Amino acid sequence: MPQTPLHDDRVEDAAAPVCDSAMTDRHPQQQLFHVVPSDEPSEPAVTTPTEPTKRPLSRRLNETWQTVNGLLTITDMLAKLGFWLYRGTMRRTAGVAFALLTVVFVGKSDAIQAADLTLKQAISATGVILLISFIGGLAIMGVSGSFARSQLTAAEAKGSNMLEEMKKARAIEHRDSLWHRVFRYEQDLVGPEEQIEELKLIQSHQPKLNRLCHPNTKRDMSRAEVRELRAVIRQLGRTRAGWDIVFDYACQVPVARTVLKDRLRFDLTKVKDWYDGAPFHHTDTKLQEQFAAAENLQVAKRDVGLDWWFIFWHTRKRVLQTMWFKMITRAIQLRVARACQTLDRRYAPYHFAPDAFLWPSDDVYRVVRREAGDEALNDLIDLRKRIFQRVLNHEPELAITLMHRAIYPNFETASHLRRLFDPQYVLGELGEAWRSDLRKYDRAFRPREKDVQRRIEYTRTVATQQRAVEALMDDGTVPVGQDAEARRAVRIATHINRDGLRDLLESANLEAADTIDTIQQVGRAVIADRKLYTKRLRAVRTHHELTRIELEDYEFYVNRILH
Repeated sequence: MPQTPLHDDRVEDAAAPVCDSAMTDRHPQQQLFHVVPSDEPSEPAVTTPTEPTKRPLSRRLNETWQTVNGLLTITDMLAKLGFWLYRGTMRRTAGVAFALLTVVFVGKSDAIQAADLTLKQAISATGVILLISFIGGLAIMGVSGSFARSQLTAAEAKGSNMLEEMKKARAIEHRDSLWHRVFRYEQDLVGPEEQIEELKLIQSHQPKLNRLCHPNTKRDMSRAEVRELRAVIRQLGRTRAGWDIVFDYACQVPVARTVLKDRLRFDLTKVKDWYDGAPFHHTDTKLQEQFAAAENLQVAKRDVGLDWWFIFWHTRKRVLQTMWFKMITRAIQLRVARACQTLDRRYAPYHFAPDAFLWPSDDVYRVVRREAGDEALNDLIDLRKRIFQRVLNHEPELAITLMHRAIYPNFETASHLRRLFDPQYVLGELGEAWRSDLRKYDRAFRPREKDVQRRIEYTRTVATQQRAVEALMDDGTVPVGQDAEARRAVRIATHINRDGLRDLLESANLEAADTIDTIQQVGRAVIADRKLYTKRLRAVRTHHELTRIELEDYEFYVNRILH
């Protein structure tokens, strides 16, 4: 068996990923993400006019003021004032008491003696300070909180938490993205005969399958027909036509998620869960929750051995993300609620809903114009633009930058996990790659990843390791045969160093009999677990793609609202 060198100075073609262009193609009129020219060899930089990295201090201060001014409302300022009074009660009271008692017992100046301050007066003054600070602080917090709660309650009552339909309105774009970036590569696990068989199966049941995926038309079908079609759907997903049917069924048919997972080839329950959050609302945190607790993602994180550095950086980023997300969504919800109430009074008896502000469309404009008139529509559009210009920024690029603080860490952490678990993502074999993502968005999970040479060396090392294990599979040392799923599982196991497999490949005694025996034992164990690796890989890739879709969606929303 020829030994495959693990230290090669050449950068493989596979290590030069092709930058994914879906973002540019989807919104060619305006590319808002900050793209930085790269000096990485064999990776041509995307050149897009952007704002200079270093801006004058005056402009940065002005942007900071605009951000603070947009995110804080009068009720917020009153709440902060009340909290400041309340929190400092003991310190403030003790300070005043100490000063007054010092005057009573120590002060000897003529002015102090003329004031004739008594102990009783000092105690009374201290009590007044205590009452003003404690009760006044509580009262201000209560009043400001009451106003804020009433406005947020009004927004909820008007349906601000029901805007998940706004997210579902882009389901076709989401379906396309998930297919092109994730699930079409699952075709590599099956042969052309199985794909042809699936297409024939779809063709023979096409009208009924379309009806099954839409709850209203499903009512006309008998139970026997529904059972038959469910058996058909369980087999689909190996072709684009089958994927479309599977996705529509998962997202549109009201089925318990436990049952849904059992009925489909792919687990799309996390996609359905993501649709449960409303954009620009505090409930849109499904991706954070999934990364923290989704079962397959948890196992994948354990597989790659995320260390304390990851916990440190992840916690720091999540805290900042949560802060920005709560501040932005709260500011938007409060201002939209007030705008709805203002227009309700101005154009009674018509009642305006938050979706008119957050989900602009020709249909919304048509309804408002018919029910409240052209002037009401003009006021609506003007208020909506002013709200988002105030909360985010009047410049779309800066508005996206601020919105990124609330959502980008989802993509950042998902990219980091996928980089550690998925060697094909590192090597750019699937159209997008870790290095191109870092370059495109100019963000890295860890500061050291911003170093170009580190990224090149890491990609070169992974490429060399993957060539080594591919050679072992090709010569039969690791007996995967023609099983594409087993081959992929062994590549992942090497990448995550399962049972020291990667270390064995780097061993100086790679041709030794005991080393080969150990590699074969680990290889057989991995092959036996290939289905588990497939589940985890799909979960990692799907989650990563959902975070990318989230970035694209919020760019689309902000663009639509500000224009």
